[in-house]
Amino acid sequence: MRLVLISILLSFLFTNCPTEGNTDLVNMNASVNPEQAGTVNPPEGTYTSGKQITVVTDASDERWQFTGWSGDTTASVDSLTFDITQDMELVANYEIPSDEQSILVATADPAEGGTVVPDSGSFNFGSTVDVEAIPAQGWEFAEWSGDTTATSNPLSLTMDSDYNLTAVFEQTPPDEYTLTTNVQPSDGGTVDPSGGSFEPGANITVSATPVEGWQFSSWSGDTTVTANPIEITMDKNYSLTANFEELPDKQLTTSAQPSEGGNIQPADGTFNHGASVQVEAMAARGWNFVDWSGDTSATANPLDLIMNKDYNLVANFEKEMYTLATDVSPSSGGTVSPSSQQYEFGTSVNVEATASSGWEFTSWSGDTTVSANPITVTVDKDYSLTANFRELSQAFTNRITVTDGASSKDVVFGMKSNATAGFDNGIDVELPPRPPSGNFYRRFNIPDYGLKEDYRAIREQETVWELEVAPEAGRTITLNWDFSGTNHVGTLTLTDDPDNPSFEIDMKSQTSYNLSNESATTLYIISQN
Repeated sequence: MRLVLISILLSFLFTNCPTEGNTDLVNMNASVNPEQAGTVNPPEGTYTSGKQITVVTDASDERWQFTGWSGDTTASVDSLTFDITQDMELVANYEIPSDEQSILVATADPAEGGTVVPDSGSFNFGSTVDVEAIPAQGWEFAEWSGDTTATSNPLSLTMDSDYNLTAVFEQTPPDEYTLTTNVQPSDGGTVDPSGGSFEPGANITVSATPVEGWQFSSWSGDTTVTANPIEITMDKNYSLTANFEELPDKQLTTSAQPSEGGNIQPADGTFNHGASVQVEAMAARGWNFVDWSGDTSATANPLDLIMNKDYNLVANFEKEMYTLATDVSPSSGGTVSPSSQQYEFGTSVNVEATASSGWEFTSWSGDTTVSANPITVTVDKDYSLTANFRELSQAFTNRITVTDGASSKDVVFGMKSNATAGFDNGIDVELPPRPPSGNFYRRFNIPDYGLKEDYRAIREQETVWELEVAPEAGRTITLNWDFSGTNHVGTLTLTDDPDNPSFEIDMKSQTSYNLSNESATTLYIISQN
């Protein structure tokens, strides 16, 4: 009721009553002061003079308080509904109470890398604070992380929210790093390079080569991996020892890359010199074998080996690719994100349907029939999804003239955004009780009310109006209407029974209906979209 009174008041404040049939266009521009305080919807638009519009503003943060409109109105409510008849400028004004605070917490990573000033505190919401990362000796500032990824230092913050920041520091590299290598036992093999000095960041390949009758076993020192050769990045001084072991038999070592891609049979083992061994890579569900790497680059699977040397094999796997195909129905109803594309096995994809203006999402079909939106699909097969939309009803008003040959009476029905299926004070228009039998009357019936004007909500998929008419004794009823200029979505049908009709009239293609009986009759108007 309060929104209706505000709409009526704004209509008198903003407009003169437009003459019927006025097709002049007027513009509306709405903004927020200050800009970061919130949003206004719609922010702008061009409308036919006399059209009823609603403008709503929302705060971007609960600490902003709406203080009222300025421009072409000084209203204090955050939702305006009015008939626009002239160009309008609207400004939604916000302010922050002086006691609202935002909290800053700043740390250093690593802690020995430096300090942050200030490292914590409470500040007036919206104020500006300069935060500086100060590196320690031998360190340098790299970047900020947390609630910002900026690299500027000092960093100027507008305290329009709480901030948790980390100043990331990196050690200042020296001019060069030293690589030292050893062999254990000394007669087991060699290492290349044997050592040296290198620029910081240099990528060095270090290889251990066993002599006849020995095999490389592992690295020790600053790394404990068993790969050979290895790649190291000179970000510090490295001391590496190549460990060898005497092995009269030949060793087979296998691994899967990545490990979850599958397994190898046999996994590894020691075999007599010259033995024939068949090695097979078996892919896990959702993966494909690609090729071997390590001591062979073959693509055969299984792989036949003659063990005249030690073998280190890696079975390389890759995930199977599946297609996620998306579509919309009907094509004008909206969009789906993402569009059709391929994904690796096991990828979780968030699929969302977005309705076009005047439409709403109803359900998914295809490989799922849920109505949730968005949905998450784990791609373990080819998927086909269709987002189904339905067109929403539009606000409209239409008049039906009821005559019994001696006199005529009008009834009005339609849809409005703020109407309901019951009696809406200030929207629907009530009629007095039925006159005595034998008198001419017409009325829309709802529980406890007879209405001259009956408006309903615009989002219902099916809406039914019950129209009761009665002629003066001895006469018959004729209904006349015209829907040629009415903004209505879907079908509009006149019938005598919603469940078992004896007739159905398309009110958009026909403009009248004659009743054959001479007594009170109940008809039904059904809107579907």
